[in-house]
Amino acid sequence: MALLPKYCIYTQLFRQHVPGGNDAEQLQAWRAIMGATFEAMHHYCFGLMKTNRAMLHGLNRDQRRFYLTDALDEYDWVLTRAPNDFILLPEIFVKKGVNLVRLDKGPIAILQFERAIELKPDYWTAYGELSDFYKQQGNIAGARETLERGLVHSPDSPGLKRRMTELSAVNDGKKTRRSTDPAAPTPQR
Repeated sequence: MALLPKYCIYTQLFRQHVPGGNDAEQLQAWRAIMGATFEAMHHYCFGLMKTNRAMLHGLNRDQRRFYLTDALDEYDWVLTRAPNDFILLPEIFVKKGVNLVRLDKGPIAILQFERAIELKPDYWTAYGELSDFYKQQGNIAGARETLERGLVHSPDSPGLKRRMTELSAVNDGKKTRRSTDPAAPTPQR
């Protein structure tokens, strides 16, 4: 529970089992922020718990895949019920995308990251995760383009700036190795 967002203790099922979860004032406040979708958010919280279980408990590959896949079902429960203007929709799409990457379903993950960006163009996390995926795949140009696009919408994002610096260092390192490696082919002009 300590790793979950604070509002999780006030969602259905959680509020009946977590001390303080039935606080009427908090329930009203969270319902005011999230609207009717708050009543489905326990699924998102369960998805986060299952993701944490998969990634933090030293499970074997099959167990990890089970929990990551099960978390996707929880995320989808909310995604299919939330309106397009739901405040946490971009975050849920990103969490789903991250799990899809972990499950080696990158092409589907890209769609989730892009959906988050479409809903909230200044949500830097979506650009960061998408860029990380491209970089992991060796698509440095795709990673750079994603970061550049993100910095247009979120120019002060430390996360995007750090990734861009790291990406530039990777490229600079390749250039330096080529120029100092006597076995490297000579560039044609």
